[in-house]
Amino acid sequence: MLFFNNLVSQWTNETPAVRKAVVYCLVHIFTARRDIVEPYLAGVSGTNRKLFDLYLNKHTS
Repeated sequence: MLFFNNLVSQWTNETPAVRKAVVYCLVHIFTARRDIVEPYLAGVSGTNRKLFDLYLNKHTS
């Protein structure tokens, strides 16, 4: 989906606030529709995946 491609591409934006917003968006969408987000997470770096997992754990606890 074009939306997710654009969203994930902004994960490497030079502005920290943009990167943080991307993670928040992905976490919230993931909690509702895991099946849609998982394929896009497979292509991110290990560091970004760890960051996503950290925010997901904070969100779900």
